[in-house]
Amino acid sequence: MSRLFSLLLNRNTLVITDQAIFSGSSFLATFLTARLLSMTEFGLYAGFILVLYLLISVSNALVVQPFQVSYSRIRQKTKYLSFVFWFQLVVLLTVVLIVILMAALTHPDLKSHLPEAVMSGVGFILHDFLRKIFLAKDRVEKALRIDAVTAFSQIALLGLSFCSGHLTLSQALYFSGLSYLMGVALGIYFLKPGLTSINESRIFFNDHLQQGRWLFLTAVVQWWSGNLFIVAAGVFLGPMALGAFRLVQSLFGILNVLLQTYENYALPQAVRIFETSVTASKKYLQNISMKGALFFGGVLLLLFIFSRQVICLAGGTKYASYHYVIRGMALLYFIIFVGYPARMAVRMMLLNHIFFLGYVLSFGTGLLSFHFLLKEYQLWGAIAGLIINQLVLISFWQYYLAKKHFLLWR
Repeated sequence: MSRLFSLLLNRNTLVITDQAIFSGSSFLATFLTARLLSMTEFGLYAGFILVLYLLISVSNALVVQPFQVSYSRIRQKTKYLSFVFWFQLVVLLTVVLIVILMAALTHPDLKSHLPEAVMSGVGFILHDFLRKIFLAKDRVEKALRIDAVTAFSQIALLGLSFCSGHLTLSQALYFSGLSYLMGVALGIYFLKPGLTSINESRIFFNDHLQQGRWLFLTAVVQWWSGNLFIVAAGVFLGPMALGAFRLVQSLFGILNVLLQTYENYALPQAVRIFETSVTASKKYLQNISMKGALFFGGVLLLLFIFSRQVICLAGGTKYASYHYVIRGMALLYFIIFVGYPARMAVRMMLLNHIFFLGYVLSFGTGLLSFHFLLKEYQLWGAIAGLIINQLVLISFWQYYLAKKHFLLWR
């Protein structure tokens, strides 16, 4: 019993549990929302979430990622934590004001949902900030608590709506915002932010600005590289197509977690081997990729074969005609997995400028092709565009790895 108790309190177990709660509740909330909302309303909801991910990328680049690097070396940790919290609020208020102005000017239908959208967006971004701060501080139990509060609240509210069989877009946004803000309130209580002097804040701000400039540019380009065709699909093909696309993306989000876990484990191992033997690091990346391909390829094959049943299970029979999107995404994710060793090799060799330039080239390719592909082939064109972008990205990385005489596949 004592061994079981110590296992449950183990740091690694807590991290895995927290990720399972965070990811699992997000997936379940997405599927419940897709089933309850009309396809048009879910498309608008999906578009809103897509914008939030861009805002979180910007926020992370300016606030969270510099914090993750700087926290351990700064002596005045309490004052630094307070600065980071207030800096996050300033960044948040700025982006929220920009989004409100853009929404009011570009999409009149969104005006009626702005209060709920702002509430949901503020809660979503602050929740993401707080959980990552606690994880960076190795306070996993606190991140777990705020994630558990948020997950329970959101699933309970959506569960009641599922039982009643009724949910509107405004309610979906309100329930999301309320759930996240409950977790945020607990997180702020744990953090207990104070005040910092102007001089201290200036020092901390300059540090974040120095680190965040390139991180900000990378975050924006990387988001557009991955989401250009999805945004364009919503603009050119309408919210129903966008909703179907985002529903399928949420399904494949489980595989994203697996890919991230795979990279988090394999990359540090590869770096350690690379420091002693370049040849051994190549073999390590090749071997672990071949082993992972059996599992990953098997999952993708099942999704490809049972695409209609999977999408109906996730969103209901109203999405049955979009089952081909799952097949296209299965092919895309197979290419992504094949290219992951090249991605890890670029990071392992600290070719950060090549990593960034790859996404710039991929984004540029998308800009040149998205109009033709969407006009001629609609959602199939969007999938083809994502595949082309990924092939360009991988080919660019492979080209520079070859120049460094680090070819993984011949």
